[in-house]
Amino acid sequence: MEGWPEVNALAFVDVVDEPVMLQSRVESVAGTAVTLAAPTGAYGLPVLPTAGETVLVAWSTVRGYFERKGIVEHSERTPLPRMTVRPLGDVRKLQRRAHVRVPQLSPVQLVVGGRRLRASLLDVSESGVRCVVDRPSPLGMDTHVVVTLELPDDRLLELAAVPARMYAIDDEHLEVGLTFVDIDERTANLIRRHVFAQQVRDRAMGLL
Repeated sequence: MEGWPEVNALAFVDVVDEPVMLQSRVESVAGTAVTLAAPTGAYGLPVLPTAGETVLVAWSTVRGYFERKGIVEHSERTPLPRMTVRPLGDVRKLQRRAHVRVPQLSPVQLVVGGRRLRASLLDVSESGVRCVVDRPSPLGMDTHVVVTLELPDDRLLELAAVPARMYAIDDEHLEVGLTFVDIDERTANLIRRHVFAQQVRDRAMGLL
């Protein structure tokens, strides 16, 4: 059964009076308690809830997106700002799929046989993307595609992919599902973090 995230895992914390969930990191897990680095707020300053405050901790793994309510048992500012949280209830899993997928709704570049195509990205997961391209299109079910995916830190990932499904939306547009191939663990982790951060932002805005 899923408990707290693993040590050094990325986590996000929903803190009272903060407009969005804040990024943190798991420092240790002991019994039912988890110790987290103080979440980072505006201007990179630590936000440290006091003992007795209720928080929501969220994290993502290859099994999906999870969250758990907890109560701050102890917090300290020195030598490093951190807090220890004990659970208030069980872990909640919000999606049941092999790879969490979030809506993206942004332009994306595809390269097919040396030809660059502009597409509209619909959603993304660590296993692939779904996008819309104009018709007619050079894409076929046996086409090799390079997807250029832009991360929020302006990093560009060039990912090999193949079409998994295609269907016509109308006379002018084609929806394409592309599956990444030969993706290494480092790249998968970068995409996973991007997807998770987007999901946290969507949740904070009430979109999930």
